[in-house]
Amino acid sequence: HTILSNTVVSPLAADAAVLRIKGTERGIAVKTDCNPRYVYLDPYLGGIHAVVEAARNVSCTGAEPLAVTNCLNFGSPEKPEGYFQLQQAVRGMSAACRALDTPVVSGNVSLFNETGNEAILPTPTIGVVGLLEQVTSHATMAANAGDTLILMGESVATLGASEYLATIHGQTIGAPPPVDLEQERAVQTLTRSLIREGVVKTAHDTSEGGLLVALAEVAFASQCGVNVDLSVLQEVNDQRLDRTMFGEAASRIIVAVTESQVAAVLSAAAQAGVQAFVLGNVTGTDLVVRDVTSVTLDAAQQSWRNGLRG
Repeated sequence: HTILSNTVVSPLAADAAVLRIKGTERGIAVKTDCNPRYVYLDPYLGGIHAVVEAARNVSCTGAEPLAVTNCLNFGSPEKPEGYFQLQQAVRGMSAACRALDTPVVSGNVSLFNETGNEAILPTPTIGVVGLLEQVTSHATMAANAGDTLILMGESVATLGASEYLATIHGQTIGAPPPVDLEQERAVQTLTRSLIREGVVKTAHDTSEGGLLVALAEVAFASQCGVNVDLSVLQEVNDQRLDRTMFGEAASRIIVAVTESQVAAVLSAAAQAGVQAFVLGNVTGTDLVVRDVTSVTLDAAQQSWRNGLRG
């Protein structure tokens, strides 16, 4: 990403990388994505998720998703289960691309990925490219101390197919989160509009790991703690704290705005038919969930940075 000096927003600084187009005011945002666990448990729904999450990440920079490419990594299509996974995943990808007006302009396949009689998890990796008319008008994951955190979109999460179940309980079970494609489009359109208008400069979607992981990632990018109250979300998640903090859902994005812009964001969300919840603030040096738990930013960041070391 350092080659040719075109990178405006580097990987991990935002949900997608942003590059300038030399000689113009334009930029592009690019992202690849897939959750193989979702596709394994429900190939059709998993195919939808792969497309909408990649597009959502591009939208979180302010760029409008334009087109999709893919690399379809599967086991043997000569086996009924392998053929079913491939066919259903492609159907799901097609449904999502039609809903978001993102044509598939290229792609390839990598089949027969098996060792012995065991196939890899089906992994239709999706790449999305989006356009920023003004490359300087983009958003990242970094917020400023004092900013207000707002969750836009879906309030109900599920533990099915989640990172929490796999990591904490060692189980790959359950149904992935449902996707309402109209709601997905509305959330992404709203986010891009708020970024383009300069109201929002910080946006991050919630995906693997759920809401608390996404909040921690915002804190890491901001190098500042967060203090949030999740009681309202806990109510709509059957008072399940694990589901509230670590459950996963489509069509939701965290934004951070100045206090003076909170009313404008809530009003815009209401007009767009999108739910919006004030979560708390970017402040201090800890990750605080009020009346539940607190961990220092340093401790959380050490775990995040060194996770592959066991």
